[in-house]
Parts: sequence; C-alpha cells; structure tokens
Amino acid sequence: MVTTRQRLLDAAEQVLRTKGLAAASTREIAREAGCADGTLYNHFRDRADLFVAIFLEKLVPDYSEALSKLPYRIGEGTVQAHLEELAQIALAFYYKAGPMRAALFAEPELLERYREAFKSQTRKQEHPIDLLAAYLRAEQRLERVAAQVNPAIAADALFGTCANYALRQCFLGEISTPEADRQFVQELVRSLMEGLLPRQPSKDCRFDNNL
Repeated sequence: MVTTRQRLLDAAEQVLRTKGLAAASTREIAREAGCADGTLYNHFRDRADLFVAIFLEKLVPDYSEALSKLPYRIGEGTVQAHLEELAQIALAFYYKAGPMRAALFAEPELLERYREAFKSQTRKQEHPIDLLAAYLRAEQRLERVAAQVNPAIAADALFGTCANYALRQCFLGEISTPEADRQFVQELVRSLMEGLLPRQPSKDCRFDNNL
C-alpha cells in the first residue's frame, strides 16, 4: 500500500519534472498528491526537506545497491560486465537526477540544503567514485586491471560520462531508447577497457632463450 509520504514524494518528483522548480510549491505538490495543503508538513519540515528526500529515498537506493555489490564481485565474472551493469544503473539515475539537480541552482538556499544533506549522506557511506575506485584497485591486485591505471580517474570517467550524456539528452529534448542506452553503455565501457586491461607483452619483446 502506498503511504501518504510516498504519494507526496512521487507528486513532488512529477511536478519538478513536468512543471519545473518555480511551479513546485507545497500547494501544487499537495494537489498533485491528492492531499490537503497542510498534510505535507506532517511528513516533511518544509519544501527543501521534501526535495532532499526525493534524492535520498527515491533516486539513490538503486544506485547505492548496485555499488554495494561490487566488493562481492572482485575476481568474479569480467570487469567489463560489472562496469556495464553499473553504468546502465548510473545512466538511469542521472536521467532522473540530473535535470532536478540542475534546477536546484535556481534557488541558492535549496541548493545549500541539498549540499548539506549530500555531505551528511556521504559521511555515512562512501562516495560512489570511491566505491568503484576501491573495486578497480582490488582488481588491479588480481592483475585483472592494468597496474598503471588510476582507479579514481577511471571511476570518475565512467560516472562523469554517464552524467554528461544523460544531461545532454534531457537538454536537447531527445528521447533515448533502451537499445540506444545499451549501445552507449557498451561503447563507453569498451573504450574504458582499452585503458583498463593489462597489456600482454608483444612476441617481439620477449626474450628468445635459444639466442
């Protein structure tokens, strides 16, 4: 059964996505949720508290769950397959979160509240880049990732490229298809793997014991 709190979160996300931040008043959100105006304050301190909850309760959990699985996949399967799965989830997250995050810049006070909540959240659990970097570092020790790779830069490249792609699609008003997203993810990870995979010594560089 959907709770009133969940209805308010769903309504706030819908209003933000379709009407923009300026139209996302507490009254409009309550109307969208089918609640009385004052009901919102039974569940959230104010509008800022509601908007922060959208990110932490609706958008972040799936993303965090995928990242939490990485330590159990060290040395299992292929690095490429794990990165493709994570990139697909990250892309879905940025499709939803990117435009909403950008809208926060229209209200400095609201943006500051979000920053505070984000910092508080990352103090409780590691940042996504740190989690992916730790996974890549562990794969380095198993020689499944090249020793010269900087894991933090590689992690930043994966997440940053997904975020930029999603925001560009939203900005241009282009509707991506699941197949197009899969192709983008595969090409992104394939390109990253060119630098991540350990290099095999060339036959020309090996010593000939018969010499």
